[in-house]
Amino acid sequence: MKKKVVSFDDMYLIPGYSEINTRHSISLTPRNLEKVSIETPIIASCMDTVVSAEVADIMRQSGGSAVLHRYMTIEDQVKEYLKVNNKQGIFVAIGASGDYKERFQALYDSGCRMFCIDVAHGYHQNVAEAISFLKEHDKDILVMAGNVADLKGFNFLADAGADLIRVGVSGGTVCETRNKTGFGLPTLESVIRCAKTDRDALIVADGGFRDSGDIVKALACGADMVMLGSMLSGHKESPGEIINRDNIQYKKFRGMASASAQKDWRGYVSVSEGKEILVPLKEQSLSETIDTILRGIKSGLSYAGCTSLKKFSSKAKKQFKIGRAHV
Repeated sequence: MKKKVVSFDDMYLIPGYSEINTRHSISLTPRNLEKVSIETPIIASCMDTVVSAEVADIMRQSGGSAVLHRYMTIEDQVKEYLKVNNKQGIFVAIGASGDYKERFQALYDSGCRMFCIDVAHGYHQNVAEAISFLKEHDKDILVMAGNVADLKGFNFLADAGADLIRVGVSGGTVCETRNKTGFGLPTLESVIRCAKTDRDALIVADGGFRDSGDIVKALACGADMVMLGSMLSGHKESPGEIINRDNIQYKKFRGMASASAQKDWRGYVSVSEGKEILVPLKEQSLSETIDTILRGIKSGLSYAGCTSLKKFSSKAKKQFKIGRAHV
């Protein structure tokens, strides 16, 4: 018998007993991140159509975080980082080969202490070596790494020294890895598998979120935080120009492994594992979108009778029957 995997559409949560009088009393602060003042579980994805210095500041104002992407020269990335007003709580992406050591050093010298080793296949020796390099330089650096799809990959990066690990391979809206290579799992399935770890690294669920309900499901199944791309794209504050077509305004949203992204940042295409789409320009501001998402998450926790994100997963597993909904 083939084992089924679980996607967001296959999961449902049953409300439990609650004594919560107001959702304002609910804390969304992820565990182990108090010292960098990250107070909400949302990280803006390291994509050139999602994150800029302006977006990073908006994310920090909401209590969340962002990852400044690496698809630019070292000098330009340092300049972009220095534009961020509130640098505490912001990650900056580097790779695990090529110029990553020089890129790291330039960013470290500019004050950065939070790094994201950003590669598609995180269960790789190069990533472990990059983590070791960063931690040997400064053991107090906060390192996010990934992406991985299962428990073996998660434990591998945790044992290498990663503090946060991006979980999800080919679950994103503009990711084509599963179509092009055959590899990948639904993000929620990966979270469920990685949540079985006995390591202390944080799970950052990455890819495929459509609304706050999907986020609540990931948090209930063991994610500590989520990384969002499409949900934060298409705003006036988002990077890129506004495109007018047939009297409708759009913005580009693309995967960083798409052909257009590869051409823009390195001048040629290796293997395209992403795509570019046009997203209708959203009427509300990015801050308003983030607030809507956070209110949805708090509402989800209230249905569990839970006032703390740190306790939500354990309470959900004990209190709810979590399974596949066949409608």
